[in-house]
Amino acid sequence: MTDLKSLTLPEMTAFLQSLGEPAFRGRQVFTWLHRGVTDFDGMTNLSKSLREKLKETCFITSPQVARKQVSRLDGTIKYLWELSDGNCIETVLMQYHHGNTVCISSQVGCRMGCAFCASTIAGKVRDLTPAEMLDQVLFTQKDSGLPVSNIVLMGIGEPLDNLDTVLKFLELVNHPDGMNIGMRHISLSTCGIVPGIRRLAELELQLTLSVSLHAPDSETRSKIMPINRAYDVEELFRACHDYFDKTGRRISFEYAMIDGVNDHDWQADLIARKLRGMPGHVNLIPLNDVVESPYKPSRRIGAFQKTAGIPRHHRHRAAEPGWRYRRLLRTAPPEGHGRSAERGVFPMNQMNVWGMTDIGLVRKENQDAYVTAQHTASGRTVGVVCDGMGGPAGGRVASQIAVSVYLEELEKLLTADQTPQQLLEASAQAAALANQAIQAEAERREECRNMGTTLVSAISYDGGVVVTNVGDSRAYHITEDGITRITKDHSLVESMVDRGDITAEEARRHPSRNLITRALGPDISADCDGYICPMNAGEYLLLCSDGLVNTVTDQEMLFEVIHGDGPDTCLDRLLAIAKRQGAPDNVTAVLMQKQ
Repeated sequence: MTDLKSLTLPEMTAFLQSLGEPAFRGRQVFTWLHRGVTDFDGMTNLSKSLREKLKETCFITSPQVARKQVSRLDGTIKYLWELSDGNCIETVLMQYHHGNTVCISSQVGCRMGCAFCASTIAGKVRDLTPAEMLDQVLFTQKDSGLPVSNIVLMGIGEPLDNLDTVLKFLELVNHPDGMNIGMRHISLSTCGIVPGIRRLAELELQLTLSVSLHAPDSETRSKIMPINRAYDVEELFRACHDYFDKTGRRISFEYAMIDGVNDHDWQADLIARKLRGMPGHVNLIPLNDVVESPYKPSRRIGAFQKTAGIPRHHRHRAAEPGWRYRRLLRTAPPEGHGRSAERGVFPMNQMNVWGMTDIGLVRKENQDAYVTAQHTASGRTVGVVCDGMGGPAGGRVASQIAVSVYLEELEKLLTADQTPQQLLEASAQAAALANQAIQAEAERREECRNMGTTLVSAISYDGGVVVTNVGDSRAYHITEDGITRITKDHSLVESMVDRGDITAEEARRHPSRNLITRALGPDISADCDGYICPMNAGEYLLLCSDGLVNTVTDQEMLFEVIHGDGPDTCLDRLLAIAKRQGAPDNVTAVLMQKQ
């Protein structure tokens, strides 16, 4: 019996022709299978005789849900799928505002033997087929009702230990007649099988490669990761360098922090030296506490990060693909309540980044959104804050569209050699496309007809940042010498201040302070203002919505950023001040520090 769903389109066409059918039948069957059809009778544009012939010679894989868990916190869905032979595999669906990511398995079990990993305890049972890998995407999408836009091969199993199958799966899921998920939206994680990495490099696939490093020295890595005995860490680093040279794709190095094993200062110093000049970044990850394992999570993540000077990311879900550095997209929770805050340290531009959004004390919904990211090819750090408006539905939709489209367009536009002026042009173009996307959605949805949003953004370059704004969200440059507002509000009260009708302090409490004269969505062109802000090491840039500006004074911002208890908690302290002042609006901020 032929596993029909594991066939590529050329193989499918050849198979149908071997049955005496015309070539176009191959595409018809291929399309049906990639829509998730579970039986041949569902292929309604095929003749009855052909369907009967396929029943006699082929089978269609279709996993069954053995267990399903849905997180009340963020909507993450964990599936345990039962396969046709009774074996089970795990799949995780993670919901983000920019799209949904599915983390899939490549094997039943794993034979790599990493000492801290639960997936390898029972060893490897068998490899998955291309169809069984594809089914995880198809049926997760079908069961959840949520469209999948990104794939992470980071579940059970070692993908490069089943590389031929994985490559075939990638061809299937990438095909325009199938799910058509682009390679840049796919991430593959490996424990370090060097021949597989080199083979991927030769193929020049534009996927994101993630390497489980977990120790910078051979002795430690061999103790916790048997694969190091076959492919030493030095050989692994050489392969990663060659991979980047061949593909131009930076690599993510995963580092699970294990108490007393790989968290020593000398190891922090060693990894800093080993990765100097390395085209990639490091994710420091708190170890998951596995009952069967003697290893425990490290309590020295902060000290290790400080010693090594490498990025720290507290990640409890699989890293999302797309922009190859950590992309932090935060908007309000579905119910419009609560807050989110996260920090990322991006090494290429030596920028520390913190972000926060909160509903405030009066509003029923959070219509703000923010995003921080590291651009793939150029290494530039990007921060964006948007403040939506236009009714209960519209404001939230507008701000989410703005941060997503703006970032997606920058991914296409940014390069490493752009001048600050060219960066401003790229930013303005991305904002214009975000404006068009908001207008298109407003035309499509009656409840969003009058929606719009402000936007203030920052893009790093070697000497500082370029800032773009439209509306009344602001950017501040903060140093030990003082605080300087970079942006100019597009608002009625700002015009009144310029004319001398009211003072800046009166503007903060003026009844018309929320009336803006320019925004994304309502304006056909929505022209942005651009600024070039040179920055020295240790200086800060603060992006914020008017919910912060109207409740926290410039001097309070200056004090908390420079003289407070440190930048890690700075945004929490600013939010506390805003709430003491009643926080009548949503409060959102991004803090960036140049290193």
